[in-house]
Amino acid sequence: MLPQMKVKNEKGEEIEVSTLATDTGVVIFTAPKADTPGCNKQACHFRDSTDEFTKLGYTVYALTADTPAALSKWQSKNTLGYSLLSDPKREFISRLGAKLANTTKRSHFVFERGTGKLLDAQIGVKPDSRYGFSHCYANQLLHPI
Repeated sequence: MLPQMKVKNEKGEEIEVSTLATDTGVVIFTAPKADTPGCNKQACHFRDSTDEFTKLGYTVYALTADTPAALSKWQSKNTLGYSLLSDPKREFISRLGAKLANTTKRSHFVFERGTGKLLDAQIGVKPDSRYGFSHCYANQLLHPI
């Protein structure tokens, strides 16, 4: 379940995590450090697929330990069309199981619309693994075999 806690978005606005999945399913990807080569690759793959996720009824969020200001710069530089969430103490990241010592494991998570129930977690993915599994999982939920 999405926990009851607050993080800030790239604009510095407080966001209640437990409400993220109120109206849509949610895909959250965690990235170790904004605006680094691997994280740029990961973020741009999600950027290029945001419309596909939207059509499937999902909203995409990036989650890092970077400051809102750093996330805003990253979003602008890479034209990222989704919200970026700041978790500097890695509290939400830790609850997702993506904290590793003083860094964040690159991971993907899918949450159910309405309940915020965790449907899928891929922890420790490669930057070039794209969004593949999260997208396939979201698509399968809407179009079961």
